[in-house]
Amino acid sequence: LYDENKVCLDGFVEKTFDESVIERFEAMGWEYDEAIAVDFYTAITTDCGSFRYSNTTSKTMQRAAKLLDYGVKPNEISDMLDIRSRKTTELLAKVLPSLTFDYEGKVAHITITNDLYDKETQTDSFVSYPRYTEGFEVAVMFKAVEPEVTRVSMRSSNVDVASVALSFGGGGHLR
Repeated sequence: LYDENKVCLDGFVEKTFDESVIERFEAMGWEYDEAIAVDFYTAITTDCGSFRYSNTTSKTMQRAAKLLDYGVKPNEISDMLDIRSRKTTELLAKVLPSLTFDYEGKVAHITITNDLYDKETQTDSFVSYPRYTEGFEVAVMFKAVEPEVTRVSMRSSNVDVASVALSFGGGGHLR
C-alpha cells in the first residue's frame, strides 16, 4: 500500500524503516531543524549499524549527508551511542570469559547466566564481541533472564539466522 507520494504505508520495505519515516516527513512538506535532523541521523545510524550493515545503501549515505547540513555532528552522536555505563562494562568483563568457539571456530557464543543477568543493565551490544571475531560465521548470545527463560540473539554475515530464530518462534529480521 503506497500513498500518493509512493511512500510505503504498510508491509515490508527494502529500505530501513527510518528512511521511510524521512520520506513521510518530506512528503508532508515539513521543515528540518537541528533537533529533528539529529533524531533522524541517530535513527539511521543505529538502524544500519553505524553504516556497517548490508542495509546501508547509497541513498542511506545521501540522506545522512543531507542531515549534516542541519547541524548534525556525527562524532558527537557516535560518542553518545558508544558510551556504556560502568555496570555494563563490569558485566561485560564477567561475561567475556564465557566466550566459546565451536564448529572449527565458525560459531562463537557467549552466555549471560541467571546469576549475572540484571534487567537494568544494557547487554544488546555483547553479541558484537563474538560477531567481530575473525573466522566466525554465526555469533550467538544466550541471556538467561529467568530461571526457565533464556533469550537468544544471533548475528551472521552470511547465514540466515532470522529463519533459525523464526523456527523457534522468535523474531528476526531480514538483512
